[in-house]
Amino acid sequence: MNEDHGGSGGGAPDQPRDKSPGWHGEAKTGLRERKKLATRQALTAAAMRLALEHGFDNLRVEDIAQAAGVSPRTFNNYFSSREAAICAARVDQMQRLAAAVRARPAEEALLDAIINTVSEHPREPDRAEFLMIHCNPSLRAEFLRTAAETEAPLIEAIAERTGTEPGHLLPQVAAAAVFGALRAALQQWLRSEQPSPYHLLLCDALNQLRALAVSSQASAPERAAPVETFSADPASEPEPTAVSPVSGASAERATMGGRAA
Repeated sequence: MNEDHGGSGGGAPDQPRDKSPGWHGEAKTGLRERKKLATRQALTAAAMRLALEHGFDNLRVEDIAQAAGVSPRTFNNYFSSREAAICAARVDQMQRLAAAVRARPAEEALLDAIINTVSEHPREPDRAEFLMIHCNPSLRAEFLRTAAETEAPLIEAIAERTGTEPGHLLPQVAAAAVFGALRAALQQWLRSEQPSPYHLLLCDALNQLRALAVSSQASAPERAAPVETFSADPASEPEPTAVSPVSGASAERATMGGRAA
């Protein structure tokens, strides 16, 4: 990717201009990568600010580039459209969340690691930003298009913590459940006239997953109701139960619901 900072403004800043708080835990990178990230975040922040101030329909690539201190050519090196520049902030936030989840203590169950990350580093999204995205067809389409790119960092973090591979079902199902909680909390937050802080709604939604896992595990013996038998043959002894790396609930095999598949 070529860096052309020939536009007005004298070049991109060394520090990101994105003022929205994010999760801690970003991986350490070299100077070149930090400058690229700073430019990307400056363009995203400028695109969002100008769209809110003047309306998305009046947003021009030239104005975004000028506000970020780079040339239109540099903008095109980073983003394919105005919509992509605005929605890129969501991908960046999930990358930070994934890095923070990786950094949690290894003994924490996965849901605990995610909930503790959200509660210890709360961030409140801008209501006007989300309303603009969801009310504009092209922005909403781009927001949905980036779903796979957004989920990928969390899937990889979950796979790392659970000792699986990103292509396995466990990290993909777990990430899908977490993103379902994110969407449910966001929809309730946007619908309410006097909403609770978003990070509290998100923690509540994630705790619903934990409650579901514990409830499913507690009711499993009632569904199975095996007849208990005893044998002197060691080969027939029941295997010890494991603990799900996702919910922390005991299970014969690690699954999102905390019980054997």
